[in-house]
Amino acid sequence: MESKELKMIKAAECALQIIANDGLEQLSFTRVSKACGISRGWLYKYIGQSPKALTDFAVDHFGKLFAEMDNRPSVSDLKSWSSAILEGTHQGFMDTDRYPWIVMIYFRYAHSNTQIGERIRKIDSQYQQVLTAEIERVFSVPRADAAVLAETLTSLRLGMSFRWLSPKTRAILGKRQMLDKYIRAWFEAISQR
Repeated sequence: MESKELKMIKAAECALQIIANDGLEQLSFTRVSKACGISRGWLYKYIGQSPKALTDFAVDHFGKLFAEMDNRPSVSDLKSWSSAILEGTHQGFMDTDRYPWIVMIYFRYAHSNTQIGERIRKIDSQYQQVLTAEIERVFSVPRADAAVLAETLTSLRLGMSFRWLSPKTRAILGKRQMLDKYIRAWFEAISQR
């Protein structure tokens, strides 16, 4: 018997696979139930009964995973923060390997006028606020500069995750090589400002 937490993860994963493969309009409790082998009654009880509740649940769950919202390090020195960002980026690659649809959905819907686009933008905004505050504290820069740096770091990490979906990129660069080359270059450039 699966725990409630495992069923929630399985349901969110199935919902995101449906969205990535067939589009948001094809998401339904029936399709999720069939895809993951969890009864519709259980889904209704723990997720909600509306399509909006199902979409919100899936996007929130995996958006937070992707954005590292749940386990942000509380550090104030550059070395510890840099290590945490590198590890978070490595975790992002592992998440991209395990859940490739996260990146696909992000780029497909983030700027759309859909329910999923709104949810992604909300999660992204929260993440940018956290990252901006961290950069402001660690680099001792004004908030406006920290916001620009946060946006460039996020863009770099998202772009790397998107490129990682390509077998050609995987053949050219390994995960650690990609991390070392690009993220470290970002840190060096910022440190020399």
